[in-house]
Amino acid sequence: MPSPRSRRGLGSVIAVAAFALAFGATAAEGSLVGETIPPYPAGLDELQGICIAGGPSLDRICDYGLQVIGRPSADPDRAATPIQLLASRNVEPEASQARWRVTDAVAVPKPRKGYELQLGSCRFDRIDGAPIVAFVRHGHREYSRDVLWARQMDIASGKLQPVAIKRVDCLNEGLGV
Repeated sequence: MPSPRSRRGLGSVIAVAAFALAFGATAAEGSLVGETIPPYPAGLDELQGICIAGGPSLDRICDYGLQVIGRPSADPDRAATPIQLLASRNVEPEASQARWRVTDAVAVPKPRKGYELQLGSCRFDRIDGAPIVAFVRHGHREYSRDVLWARQMDIASGKLQPVAIKRVDCLNEGLGV
């Protein structure tokens, strides 16, 4: 008969496994950290992306970026499959097409029904300007706090940091459309 201590340990393992299964995190397709993109690995493309300003002047408007890469869908009625969220630094700011050095990459969890991956229009503690990516579900309000997962890019380190989802809200860009 298992001891109370081993049952607790087993309970913790089961809880972690259940969370992982429920959240459906997708394994990253190999690390792109340190690589320059585009081009993207075979079969993957940029699905979403935003620029992050590195300063107040217009020539700094796209010093950093967040990109979601994944598999495009061949079926127009099906959504693409996001695989990784990338943090990056623009290596050629004067170029006609941006080239990015990947500074961090994390696997994107499998989307849950009704939630969408949103870049650039989320707030932390109701303050605009934080480079946050989040899975959010919107209702009929201007901002939604129904957030399942969120990461924020730390500009200084180039890393994607988990953030407390209870402190994140995202603009409902489709409200009134």
